[in-house]
Amino acid sequence: MVGNLPYSVGKPILMALVEAGRAIDEMALMLQKEVAERIAAAPGSKVYGALSVLTQIDCDVTTAFTVPPGAFTPPPQVESAVIHLRVRAAPPVPISDPRHFTAVVRAAFSQRRKNLANALAAVSALRSGTRPHDRGDRRHRSRPPRPRPCPSPSSPAWPRPVWLTASSAGHRTDAAQLDLRAGLDSYRRESRSSSRTIPRTSGAL
Repeated sequence: MVGNLPYSVGKPILMALVEAGRAIDEMALMLQKEVAERIAAAPGSKVYGALSVLTQIDCDVTTAFTVPPGAFTPPPQVESAVIHLRVRAAPPVPISDPRHFTAVVRAAFSQRRKNLANALAAVSALRSGTRPHDRGDRRHRSRPPRPRPCPSPSSPAWPRPVWLTASSAGHRTDAAQLDLRAGLDSYRRESRSSSRTIPRTSGAL
C-alpha cells in the first residue's frame, strides 16, 4: 500500500489500514512530519503516545525520509515525511480483547499530567458496568423525601377543634377551656376576605 494521506484525516485512515491486519503486508505512507514522528516514536520520548502504541502493536514502523514544502506546488505550511510500516505476523504481546486494549491505551495517554490510576478509572468503571462517580451500591441510595403539601382548612387532615378542660369530672366549662372552634371559624373568615379581588384604581397612588 502506497499513498499520500490527507493531513486532515490522516490518522483515522492510518488506523483503518492498521486494523486491516494481514490483508496488507507493507505500507509506505506520506503524512505530516509531526504525525509521522508520533507514529514512529520510541517508548519514553516526549511524542510517544496512543497513536504510537496502537500502530506499533501491529506494525514495525520506521521513518524513510522527510519531504520539504518545496516539493509541492503550491508549497504547504508544514513539512512531510514518509514512513514504512511492515505488518507483524503477531503482536509482540498477547491481547485477548483488542477493543478494551484500545480503550485502555487511549485513556492512559489522554491526560499526561493526570495520575495513571485516575485516568484508567473510567475504563475500569465502564468494564464493570458502573460509572466512575458512583459511590456504593445504587440500591442503597435513598431519594430525599418529597415535601408534603400543607392541608387546607377544608381538608380532612386539618386538625379538628379539641376541648381542653381543667376538670373532666364535672364536665364544667371555666377559664381554662380553650375554644379552638372559634379560632378556626375566625381563620376561615379571614381566608375568604383575603382571597377577594382588589379593584383597580384609575389614578396613580
